[in-house]
Amino acid sequence: VPSGNISIVVDRGHMQVAPESVRLSVDLSQSDFDTQGPGPGEYYDARLHDLIYLWDLNDSGTWSRPMNIIEAWRDRSVAKGPFVMHMYSDPGTYSPSVLVIEPSSGKTATAVLSGADAITVLDPDDVYPGNATICINPVGDSDFSGKPTGADEVNLDHLHVGHPAWSSRLGGSPKRWLFKRGAEFTSQLFIGSSTARGVYFGAYGPDPARPVIKWDGVPQAQA
Repeated sequence: VPSGNISIVVDRGHMQVAPESVRLSVDLSQSDFDTQGPGPGEYYDARLHDLIYLWDLNDSGTWSRPMNIIEAWRDRSVAKGPFVMHMYSDPGTYSPSVLVIEPSSGKTATAVLSGADAITVLDPDDVYPGNATICINPVGDSDFSGKPTGADEVNLDHLHVGHPAWSSRLGGSPKRWLFKRGAEFTSQLFIGSSTARGVYFGAYGPDPARPVIKWDGVPQAQA
């Protein structure tokens, strides 16, 4: 039984570059479900527990973690509950949808994000082309295999405010910093940006191990 209109509420960060974490919820204010939301002075919302929320996140493939779970739980498109957080690992345009069911009445409602409302996740290679990407290896490591085309190559063990690799690239176009997988670095930076997609930190290279970046404990270092 159709039950009025519902809509999907999207909460995104300012980066919107793959991989991107997106938070989704449902606006039930125009729905006709029998279960009511909280009244004046009330806080408990029975709709969070008495309604069933089934999501299709329009994402292909399966999760590789965690281990030892049933195969159906690996489907990247499936989620349940009134609040959902999902990681879109690959660039593209996604049209998630939700089916809300009220078991007590048999009423249902659906919503989908499509067209201009769809979620577009940008390709970091397009946002940070050429030398807007900086690949970092430890000092003495000249193997930059797997770096994006045209990326700058930098060798350092410690990234701090005064290092020319950092200070010479402040301002201007957004930058992507990729640390070599399996390597270890130290850092002395508090990082902030007022530019959309201004600073992106990630990893590159064939090693499956993540890079390790340790804070060196020196206070009040900023950039």
